[in-house]
Amino acid sequence: ALRILHSDHTIDLVIAEASASRGHGSKLLQSVKQDPRTKSIPVIIVDTQFDDAVVRDYLQKGIDDIVMLPIAKETFEAKIRNATDRGKETILVVDDEPLIRDLLEQFLLLERYKPICVESAERALEVLKEQPIDAVITDIMMEGMSGIDLLVKVKEFDLEIPVIMITGFAGSYGPQELISMGADGYFTKPFHNVDLIYTLRKVLNRAKCGRSHRKPVAG
Repeated sequence: ALRILHSDHTIDLVIAEASASRGHGSKLLQSVKQDPRTKSIPVIIVDTQFDDAVVRDYLQKGIDDIVMLPIAKETFEAKIRNATDRGKETILVVDDEPLIRDLLEQFLLLERYKPICVESAERALEVLKEQPIDAVITDIMMEGMSGIDLLVKVKEFDLEIPVIMITGFAGSYGPQELISMGADGYFTKPFHNVDLIYTLRKVLNRAKCGRSHRKPVAG
C-alpha cells in the first residue's frame, strides 16, 4: 500500500479496515501521517467494533475519521466527502511563462498538493473569489497587473494566505523589501525545488495556526 501511495499521486483518500491496520498496517498508517508527502492524505478506519484504547491510538496517529460498521451509504459518503475536502492543500501558481507553470504544476503534484495554474494576476484574483486557496506562488514581472500588485490584493483578501514571490530579475526587488510588503517567501529563477517546497511547507504550517476565516475581496 505504501508503494502504491508513493507511486500514484492521484490518490486522495485511504480507507483501511481496523483489523488489517494493526501490526504492519499500523506502521503503514504511522508512515503515511509522518511522511510530508503523504500526511495530507485523509485516512478513514472502519470496523465493526472499537474499544477506547484503539480509538485513542488511532487519534494519536492522526487518523481523520473512525467509522463503525454497518453504516448507511449516505452517511459514509458524507464522511468521505468531508475527509477529502480536508485533504490536499490548494496552491495557486501565477506565471506568464508556460514552461514555469508546467514545471511548478508537476512538482506540486509530486508533493501531493493540488495546483491551480493561471497566466495572469487578473485571473488569479478571479480564482481567489471562486474557491479557497491555501497559498499563492507568483511571478513578479508579468504583463498587466504585476506580482507586487497581486501580493497586495491577496493580503487584502485574506492576510493569512501565504504568498511566495519568484522573479527572473534578482535586482528588481530585494527580499527584505518584499517581506516588508507582506510576502512570505522570495526566490530568484532558477530556484531549487527542494528550497521552494521547504518554504511552502513552513508558511502553510504557520498559516494554519493563524487562519480564522476567509473574507470577501474588498471592492
